[in-house]
Amino acid sequence: MKQNGIGRTAASLLLVIVVLAASLAYAVVAPRTSTQTVTQSSTTTQINTVTIIVNQSSRTTVKTTSCAVSGPTIGVMLRVLEDASHPTPVVGAQITGQNVGWCDDAQQVSVLQPVTTNSSGWASLLDGGFGIYDLSINYSYLDNGASITDHYSLSVSTQPLTVSCTVFNITSGNVTTTLSEYSPRCPMVP
Repeated sequence: MKQNGIGRTAASLLLVIVVLAASLAYAVVAPRTSTQTVTQSSTTTQINTVTIIVNQSSRTTVKTTSCAVSGPTIGVMLRVLEDASHPTPVVGAQITGQNVGWCDDAQQVSVLQPVTTNSSGWASLLDGGFGIYDLSINYSYLDNGASITDHYSLSVSTQPLTVSCTVFNITSGNVTTTLSEYSPRCPMVP
């Protein structure tokens, strides 16, 4: 009988140890609430920010897009002339404008540096970009002692890696554009 009593006592003690061990194991592996924030950034065109919360999830994504252009334009060289029968250079015409293109269905606009035509009527708008150069030409002169300023608008298409060589006659309204690839000069510029 004594061995049965020792066996029961040992079994009871073993049962207590197992219950204690199970209780401690539960306390060690019980679920805890924790928060972790992970931030990942890339130098390309996308930045992702992800917040992870245990037992819940939320995600915030910020995306910056860029478009691929086969190559920027070199720009536009513009010559302004007057008098249709004997074209002469318009000296001192003020030219302002903007470069307008589309990227990912969004209009991209950059303002061009203002320029003035030189003694041969040429002005260089070599600002790069892509799309169309929308230009405003303002030409001031005296007519019988009165100061007059004429305003003209002109849109010039551009191509990648070229300069658009444009000649605009303000008297006739004629516009001629030729393209010069890989060079910031027009062949007809002196």
